Amino acid sequence: MSRGTKMKDALMGIDVGTSGCKTAVFSSDGQQLAVSFEPYDLICPFPGAMELDPEIVMKAVLKTMEGCASACDMKRVAALAVSTQGEAAVLTDANGIPLFNALLTFDSRNEKEFEWFKGEFSAEHIAELTGMPVHPMFTVTKLLYLREHEKEKFNAVKRIMCFGDFVVFRLGAEPCVDYSMAARTMMFDLKNRCWSKEILDRCGLEEEKLSRPVPAGTVIGTVNPAIAEHLGMDLSVKIVAGSHDQICCAVGSGITESGIAMDSLGTTESTACIDGQLLIRDIVEKRNIPVYEYPIGGNYAYMSFLTCSASLLKWFKEKVLHYSGDDYYTEYENYARAHLKNPTGLYLLPYFAGAGTPDMDFKARGLLYGLTLDTDSYRIYKAIMESVSFEQKINLENMTAGGIKISEMRCIGGGARSDLFLQTKADITGLRVLRMETKETGCLGAAMLAGIGSGITGSVSDTVRRFVRTGREFLPDPEMSEKYREGFEKYRKIYSAVRTIWS
Repeated sequence: MSRGTKMKDALMGIDVGTSGCKTAVFSSDGQQLAVSFEPYDLICPFPGAMELDPEIVMKAVLKTMEGCASACDMKRVAALAVSTQGEAAVLTDANGIPLFNALLTFDSRNEKEFEWFKGEFSAEHIAELTGMPVHPMFTVTKLLYLREHEKEKFNAVKRIMCFGDFVVFRLGAEPCVDYSMAARTMMFDLKNRCWSKEILDRCGLEEEKLSRPVPAGTVIGTVNPAIAEHLGMDLSVKIVAGSHDQICCAVGSGITESGIAMDSLGTTESTACIDGQLLIRDIVEKRNIPVYEYPIGGNYAYMSFLTCSASLLKWFKEKVLHYSGDDYYTEYENYARAHLKNPTGLYLLPYFAGAGTPDMDFKARGLLYGLTLDTDSYRIYKAIMESVSFEQKINLENMTAGGIKISEMRCIGGGARSDLFLQTKADITGLRVLRMETKETGCLGAAMLAGIGSGITGSVSDTVRRFVRTGREFLPDPEMSEKYREGFEKYRKIYSAVRTIWS
């Protein structure tokens, strides 16, 4: 290398979420060099509607990239990839200018179109074809809603993209979607790795408007010269196909073999594990757990989820306690650990935004059972953690019953900062629980895919060894696990007894 030549040894990961965008830059040995976050607001024009303005999201992406440029030498960046939320579709003209706001995962306005879809396709056939349980959260019936209610504008659409392919297209790449994000649309043929002609034809949707499906880690272009120059990047920075955010988080948590699960404790909670077997009947059909291709080791990813997790602690703080201090989590954590040594005996059904897997019942509602005159706010605080962990245990048992064994959970997200939460998880699930050191796991996983795909970081095993760092370990306490076993059976009975109220 000549004198004065910059070494291109850094990788950028962009994580496009529901409430904001985060971008981070990592060296080739996994050290975080810069990180930048930019929030944006949900748009809720009427009850049941949840949207994002794609242009605002794109501005946030560029602003976070600029934030990283102010903190590190962007000439070092060799490649980038995008981690992105699932399901939301960005409909644009030929130049990538959005014609609609993007309808998000839990936008529920497409009920009529979903009922039509269920009448056209059996749940068993869709599961076998796409790896997805039939559900209105996925993209296809949201597209049908827009076509029905905005026909003239919908007919002007030239490109139908998810946020990941939208962002890379605007950054300069060909509009490509990785297999996992394509699967989240419920229009993708999982086994043949292509758009399903059967679904598209029956729904009247055109394949040529959809992005080209590629494996995650595929080099799909280079950064637009004007953007690269503005950010101080080299003009040859490669754009690599990223993946669904939970897949990127799993990669960033070092999930490379079966038996180890990634647990993301954020607004929602997602538990992702991998296996070499494609278990459609036992996992997707019987238990409503989606499956799609994992970018490492020829595996498939299985993901269960809860619609609410650490967000319930925030709800309790803001909506019930009206607590305005910054020390809420510290105070409640310390008190509960010091004074609440046993199970609380309170049971909270955490369905504040409906039930996730395995029931996928978005009519479900929350419930707090077991209140007495002795109940205080600290017990409720801990009961939230217990009940979320009970709910996850149901999903883990479903995984096991379907043929997937899990012995360890690697936890990320805001809830993973709590020692109490992670110890409660270990005691209730009976699993070894690890906190991951890197907070920006979605960005890290995207950067790792960029490094593997571009050849910067070498093999998968070398990349994982350099980038992934585990933190504190939490092991089940046998005495507490036995006490929680009885509580878990009560939790299941409460759920069974009240589910008829909302069904």
